[in-house]
Amino acid sequence: MNIRLRLLDERAVVALFSSFAIIMALQWRGTAAFDNLVYDQLSSLGRPTADDDILLVSIDDPSLAELGRWPWPRRTHAELTEKLETGQPRSILLDILLSEPGSPDDDAALAKAMAGPVPVYLPVHFVTPGSNGRAFDTVLPTPQLAANASGLGQVNVEFDSDGRVRRVALCFQPEAGEKKWPHIVEVVARAGAKPTDTFARLGSCSQTLLIPYAKRGSFAEISYSEALKGGVPGDLIKGRDIIVGATAAGSGDSYPAPFSDGGLLSGAEIMANILAALKRDNFIRPVSDWLVILL
Repeated sequence: MNIRLRLLDERAVVALFSSFAIIMALQWRGTAAFDNLVYDQLSSLGRPTADDDILLVSIDDPSLAELGRWPWPRRTHAELTEKLETGQPRSILLDILLSEPGSPDDDAALAKAMAGPVPVYLPVHFVTPGSNGRAFDTVLPTPQLAANASGLGQVNVEFDSDGRVRRVALCFQPEAGEKKWPHIVEVVARAGAKPTDTFARLGSCSQTLLIPYAKRGSFAEISYSEALKGGVPGDLIKGRDIIVGATAAGSGDSYPAPFSDGGLLSGAEIMANILAALKRDNFIRPVSDWLVILL
């Protein structure tokens, strides 16, 4: 057999194998399930290190025991924000629903703290089904707080068919023709500048990306109540992106994640992993994409 014929045979084998792999992926409950299988297996072999420049401030059980039942007065969040700002972090993300007015004095105190020297970001939520036949209603923070935030973004959670959170949508559009909302950590990563390289490469607003999760509990973390006391070393705060979110049992903000030990991961830690992936530009590309390229 001459060299040309042998090369043609090899190419035919590669094409045949690639076609077979894609057909199998499509038949095996779709490409997403196939991607999940490969993703879970590879993730168990090695995970990225946690980003040392991200700090979680946890609304945990000890904080609830010390500060009382949730929700806490907005003045408490104002005090925390001011304490954190003295440590000169890069940003503060308050992953707290602030769509209903509090007391006028407390809201004014939080708005003033948010207008301080450090950018403070707030989430936007969506209610489905929406009103008047709409698919979603957009729930913004109160006007006073939204006006003093450095940026707003969505915090939608994407569930796979098995209920686990492997993916994130960095963009969400509630209705055709309406505003497209970037994910809140995309807004944090931008810091008022242009979109991240990852976001700029999105093929569509609805595209989802596989999250490269660090080991559970590997991000630096402090309790809300400890941070409120001001007992946190300055070098633990300076220059860091801070995510304030709920981790307490029963908070409703923890989700099944693709870890072999099972269990839940807080929304704040999921966002920390997404932010780290944005900064490193290392989201995982689905294996089905590579199979299509081979074909």
